[in-house]
Amino acid sequence: MPECIVCRGYYKADRSCKGAQQLREEAERLLKKVEGHCREVKLRREEEIRIYRKARRYYELMRQHCRKFKHFSKQAEQRCGETGLYCKIVSSVRRMLSDIARQRCQRAKQRYEVAKQRYQEAKHRYREATWRCTQAKQRYKETKRRCDEAMQRCKEGGHKCERCGADNSIWEELRMSEPVEQEGWRGIIAFTKPHCCLPFVITVLSTLLGLLAFFTLWANIKPYFRVLALLMTASGCLLSLQGVYTARLKIRQKELLRRVKRGWRRGISTQVLALLLPAGAVGTVLILTYALIRIGDLWELVKWLALISAPDMGDGLPKKVVAVLPFVSLIGCVVLAICFTASSSLLLTLRYIKRLNELLPHPLFLQGERLAQVVRREAEVELGRLDPRSTDVENTNASWMGYIQLREQASPRPLRLPPTVDMSIAAEIPSSPQVELWIHAATWVWDELKRTDDGGIEMKVARHEIYQLPKPTDHSSHRPHPRVCYVVRADPWGHIVRIQRDDKQTK
Repeated sequence: MPECIVCRGYYKADRSCKGAQQLREEAERLLKKVEGHCREVKLRREEEIRIYRKARRYYELMRQHCRKFKHFSKQAEQRCGETGLYCKIVSSVRRMLSDIARQRCQRAKQRYEVAKQRYQEAKHRYREATWRCTQAKQRYKETKRRCDEAMQRCKEGGHKCERCGADNSIWEELRMSEPVEQEGWRGIIAFTKPHCCLPFVITVLSTLLGLLAFFTLWANIKPYFRVLALLMTASGCLLSLQGVYTARLKIRQKELLRRVKRGWRRGISTQVLALLLPAGAVGTVLILTYALIRIGDLWELVKWLALISAPDMGDGLPKKVVAVLPFVSLIGCVVLAICFTASSSLLLTLRYIKRLNELLPHPLFLQGERLAQVVRREAEVELGRLDPRSTDVENTNASWMGYIQLREQASPRPLRLPPTVDMSIAAEIPSSPQVELWIHAATWVWDELKRTDDGGIEMKVARHEIYQLPKPTDHSSHRPHPRVCYVVRADPWGHIVRIQRDDKQTK
């Protein structure tokens, strides 16, 4: 079950919203597929039209050539009888050319008929694809309408928290639509995009610098130390990014909780922590350098563990710095890369938190009235005032009445009274074959409320009870019960921490 964004309780999520969203996305994919098929058929139809027009022009040209050669052939036949043998030769040549033109015209006509048939088929396919595209658009509109109705129903109350009554529909919609809330590398990449994926850039650059120093500056360091430094640099940067990305919602809760905490309980803000991490890394490297220069035993231990050959530190400060530089640069590469990656990730988290605060409701500790209602209901359940299965806040002050009736029995038995009844009253019950005992508990009175230093809440509640003992002979007698006060203390999320009886206020 998902966690409520307001009180960190659990609510039963209505998955019909997610199903409607998936159905809508599937309809959109189907519509895009049909539209793509329609465009493809349209392009094929245009290609067939071009082929058809080209074949038609070629056919018309061949017909013109055929008519021309046929006309020349007739003229040559008319001149054959007048001019003699030469004209007959020319006429036969022209007749042969006319036959060739006629054959080419027939082939062009066949090509034209084939192109015309293909054009008709393409036209029919285009009409069919257009009809299918129209039907798909209509189905998509209907599916979109149903999905919008389902989403609206979900927003109206499909994700209501049973503990605090908050509506988590905005949070559910954000989880489905926000790329940062998607699982896997897609969410991490979307998380780092506002700063141009700076944590990944720092990781790659530090790894490349480590590879460059592997064969140059770190040549005097043992190989397993160099390999370990490279692995720690790359994996440490990625793990710090993953850790900050996973804890983004907890960081948001911590930042909002600082608004209601007081004193030292507020802690360090995330922005200050993001600035202190690089400064702390630089300070660590400087302190390590100073310790290696000043403490000889520490330098001897480093030479024995990590260095291949022990360089001479010499007497001057520059020589000592040059001697410890390879080992210090190795440690500094690891520490600085991890701290800078974590700092960049924290700044990205602050940017994302600012956007979430504009979209999501405030947590429970920033909603005083709702926090008081949750604490009040849970305190009354703990004190035995309500059925634990009940969640109706409005009935928490309703009066409770118990009824006990004793009838004449063969063997008398002792009277069993509820725990809330003072046992001294049992002596005043008259000896009668039939006795009725009415117990009336007055309402709870919540008369004081204050916020604690840790952001929680402290409330005082008083309980008043009146016993009514009807007697067979006279009127009913009333006796007030002592006033009992309790101090209820809860954490910022409305969970009961302590319920203590206040003897000073009890009467």
